[in-house]
Amino acid sequence: MFGILIRKTTFILFFFVASRLSAVGINLSGEALYWYTTETVDWALVLDPESNFQGSSFETVSFSWDPGFRVGLGFTNSCCWDTQFSYTYFKTKTTNRIDKDRIQSEFFGPKLSLVGFFQEAKLRMEIDYQMFEGELGYQLAFSECLHFRPFIGVQGGWIDQEIKSSWKKTVDLLNILIFPVTATEDLTNDFWGVGPKGGADGKWFFTECFCLVGNFSAAMMWGHWKITDEYQDSLISRISTRVSPRDFGALMVQGFLGLGFEMDYFSMSLGYEVQDWFNQYQVFDNGTGGHSGDLVFQGGSFKACLDF
Repeated sequence: MFGILIRKTTFILFFFVASRLSAVGINLSGEALYWYTTETVDWALVLDPESNFQGSSFETVSFSWDPGFRVGLGFTNSCCWDTQFSYTYFKTKTTNRIDKDRIQSEFFGPKLSLVGFFQEAKLRMEIDYQMFEGELGYQLAFSECLHFRPFIGVQGGWIDQEIKSSWKKTVDLLNILIFPVTATEDLTNDFWGVGPKGGADGKWFFTECFCLVGNFSAAMMWGHWKITDEYQDSLISRISTRVSPRDFGALMVQGFLGLGFEMDYFSMSLGYEVQDWFNQYQVFDNGTGGHSGDLVFQGGSFKACLDF
């Protein structure tokens, strides 16, 4: 249903603007992304008793650098107005493993089980990011060297996060019978949203072809979160945690700074981009109940564009 809404919004914006701007130019762009993901996910509590002192620590996740892409289609006219449409795709994943005497999940489900602490834990986490954007901008030239483009538009898409973990321990029954206990936990944090965005692009040409490129934008979307937590162990516990869907504003800010090159009908840019999604990580954890945190994407971006 959300995909249909995004497609309808994009087509309506496209035909509405294109019919009024008498477009005389078309541009196609492709962008290679190489991003690093940052998100605070405390997924396990580790107790390490030493004599009379019991230390504890939280196990977190760390992501690697992963590729993604962005494709765009734009229209311009002789009155300096333009429309731009883009689609961004990025996917990242990470794994982690712990081998300690006393390990406990930091999520809510296992808190109701009878197993207690585990001795081995494995985790796999994936983030799937897909975003659509439509912009209406106006080209301003303060001088031959300084160009400025304010814009407004619409942004919408989804960010799906999944955390899968497995747990193991051995139980010694009266020093006679040793048997294994296993458990699995599957937590999802799925988001979709749509709303207005605005920002500005800028170029400062320090030679005829080379320039300093920068842009900044912010989007305030109506957001919907669906959160689930499924826990099951080899004893008698099967715990399904359902959190009521959360509907509230989702704020995102984005910035880019880099170097650009333009010649005739070809342009390209290389720089660093940062996106901060405020309170995107929504889970129900073991210690404090509801918990939220920012999701940050940052890294290199190489863009090439052809004008027709």
